[in-house]
Amino acid sequence: MGVGLGKASSIARVCIVSVLGLAGAFAMSQSAKAAYSLYGFGGPSGVFSVACAGPGDQSLASTNGFDNRTFFKTGSSCTSNAVTGAANESFTSGNVSAAASGTSALGLLNGQVSMSTDAQNAVIFPAGFVDLGFIDTLAINSAPHNGQVATVTAQVNLSGTLTAAGPNVFSRLELIVGTNNFSAFNLVSTKQTQAGVNPSPLVVNETVTFDLNFIVGTPDQFLVRAQAQSMTSSATSLGNNQADVNFVGTVQWGGIQSVTVGGQQISNYTAVGTTSGIDWNEPAAVPLPPTMLLLGGAVASISLLLRRTA
Repeated sequence: MGVGLGKASSIARVCIVSVLGLAGAFAMSQSAKAAYSLYGFGGPSGVFSVACAGPGDQSLASTNGFDNRTFFKTGSSCTSNAVTGAANESFTSGNVSAAASGTSALGLLNGQVSMSTDAQNAVIFPAGFVDLGFIDTLAINSAPHNGQVATVTAQVNLSGTLTAAGPNVFSRLELIVGTNNFSAFNLVSTKQTQAGVNPSPLVVNETVTFDLNFIVGTPDQFLVRAQAQSMTSSATSLGNNQADVNFVGTVQWGGIQSVTVGGQQISNYTAVGTTSGIDWNEPAAVPLPPTMLLLGGAVASISLLLRRTA
């Protein structure tokens, strides 16, 4: 069962560069594009997950165009998975720990990272990091507009919690979207809490609206990527630190809201994944929690019993 997502006037609209202009300002560098290929972009449609935990580098930050595995030092471990879409890592050294785990599916991303240090071992600078995403080849088809640029306005729903406690610690979640033919990727949302700077816990439950450009009739890969980080903000932290990003609540595809060509909204189009067969017009289906499945089974059993005793 799909869940529709409402529109909100307060949501920022982020437009990815049109083929007709501003390409130089927003075009991704070749090195950054190569980093996406490490996660499977440019290959077959599917999902990927990357989890890292251990001693990190304080330069780990907003790096939506880079491979963040390079920011982890010796002693850390990273796992990449582009088959089942699940990855997890953990690190422990005395009273220092870090953990990262995530699962990816077409339309749904779930992730959790955490780290903690004590005053004596803060110099280890632990970090938890997870990078999750899904990729599909999508064709926007509308015969009267073949060859024209279509702007697809889509939504992703974010729900989760970020916490940070201690003198030098933060947690962050970033959402990145993009298309391959246009070689442009945009950071469309950043949520962060830093101890002593922002409120903690930070509860996130919002819809992010953004634009993706496609050439009508030409299949193109598009990417939705969620990146979560939990780490100390100084390698010389003196104190107990703890931070978590919990997005087991999901990053969920909310469906396509509109398609415009030449500034005019059109309705005679299809938006189906050429590899997956998914109709991306629709929101991702949300699986029922186990408790709801049990409740549904109990209700069905009671109904059957009532019919038999009637």
